[in-house]
Amino acid sequence: MKRVKWRAMGMAGLLPSLMGLLIFMAGSPAPIKAADWQIGDVFVGVSSGSYKVYDNNGVFKETITDGLTGFTTGCAFNNALDKLYTTNFSNTKVVVHDVAHPHTILQTIDTNATSPGGHSESILFDAAGNFYVGNADGNRDIHKYDAAGNLLDTFDVATESRGSDWIDLSSDQQTMFYTSEGRRVKRYDVASKMQLADFADVGASPCFALRLLPPGDGSGGLLVAVTGDIRRLDGAGNVIQTYDAPGENCWFALNLDPNGTSFWSGDFCSSNFYRFNIATGAIEVGPINTGTGGSTLFGICVAGEITVAKGESIQLTPLSDTNPLGTDHTVTARVQDGDGNPLAGVVVTFTVVSGPHAGVTGNDTTDASGQATFTYTGTGSTTGTDVIEASFVNDDGETIKSNQVAKTWEEATAIELKSFKARTGSHGKVILTWETVTEVDNAGFNLYRAGSAKGEYVKINNTLIDAKGTSVSGARYKFVDNPGNGTFYYTLEDIDYNGQSTFHGPINNGVNLKIKRTSRQEAETSAVTPASPINNGRED
Repeated sequence: MKRVKWRAMGMAGLLPSLMGLLIFMAGSPAPIKAADWQIGDVFVGVSSGSYKVYDNNGVFKETITDGLTGFTTGCAFNNALDKLYTTNFSNTKVVVHDVAHPHTILQTIDTNATSPGGHSESILFDAAGNFYVGNADGNRDIHKYDAAGNLLDTFDVATESRGSDWIDLSSDQQTMFYTSEGRRVKRYDVASKMQLADFADVGASPCFALRLLPPGDGSGGLLVAVTGDIRRLDGAGNVIQTYDAPGENCWFALNLDPNGTSFWSGDFCSSNFYRFNIATGAIEVGPINTGTGGSTLFGICVAGEITVAKGESIQLTPLSDTNPLGTDHTVTARVQDGDGNPLAGVVVTFTVVSGPHAGVTGNDTTDASGQATFTYTGTGSTTGTDVIEASFVNDDGETIKSNQVAKTWEEATAIELKSFKARTGSHGKVILTWETVTEVDNAGFNLYRAGSAKGEYVKINNTLIDAKGTSVSGARYKFVDNPGNGTFYYTLEDIDYNGQSTFHGPINNGVNLKIKRTSRQEAETSAVTPASPINNGRED
């Protein structure tokens, strides 16, 4: 298994402040260090051959590009969650990105050869690992490929104003639900190659992205973006709920969140996107603006998203992590039935199938949320990557296996940060100070600044700030930034001699925050009070 390194860098919950400087812990600044991906990350097609990547709270992580330019629309992860398949609408291509950093392009599949000028728009995987592509133009057909991109079949579906724009496959693995920029949700049987009766007349047009709700056969209804709003249909095709946000009139993209209770949708006129609660309609996250101007947001997918219902299943998280030897690592398995409901009371077996701790096993029983956990310690002195798998036995005596995840064990190195402070100086200056308790193999520091909590961070020091501390004593540091007037956000990065880095922050109301570095990638933080803005001390 390829070493897929996923990481979630936490962000403190900060409130806006009219005055004052906010210091917080941010994800890795995109222009400097590419971000690792995690389940729940959101991928937004923003044209120019690019997708912007955000965490599940809408915090920007990085931009990936397919090198083709043109509009980007659909995207989907394969069943193993180690590849991201994206569609380039303008060039009628499917581009495959490696989940492992630095997210190399593994393959470009020429769907234009099958549907010249087809403008491949949507993409989804079936339970067998094959994928379907909907085409807005060209022959307007739906095409089926194996995971390597070989054409398996073509389906000449009935269309309305456009082609087979947006598609979703039923849990029976043969009923395809789709929209064609008209007012109907249409259906087609990919097994018999027969057009079926329309699922619904939505009552408005054009209809764009759609997603089936559990149990995934249409009986639980679906969600569909209908330009002016997003509509929830019941199993009979009746509109039973609508979702909207102020000022948004071009709803286009839509996908379900892995939590099973929410969905994401985006507006191509404003280039804003949101996360809605399915039951209540409440906006949970957003608006998040992609910063790309209007008429650019044309697709959303989510790592670990719920798409095709695949029967009983078990999913293991986190997909990857990195810890120093001598610490504990915990993985969590979620078991669900064919309707997507959690299964309680199921015995889950965890196994380290390869790596320095191969053969280590454990068992746990799922709770009411269908979750079971397994914790083990990185022992010995051998570094390397463990591959972990979970499984359970269903009522029919069949063993259902999970996806495989990776745990990388590294030599234990540490830096303990005693404090990280900021105050406003004269003439628009900001004085940044930090103090370490100990430093092990630390090469130095970098500082990054942004104009907003969710902005893109820019390094403000021209050269690495040399480390002065040792393994038995720390040191004090000072850096003067001159950003002018305003509220700014900073994060501190330390880099060891192996090139591994850790980001530090925040401080809380002037209380020194002690941060103990637990790995080369992550910092474990603790503070006396919840995170909130601080007023800058004025330096005369």
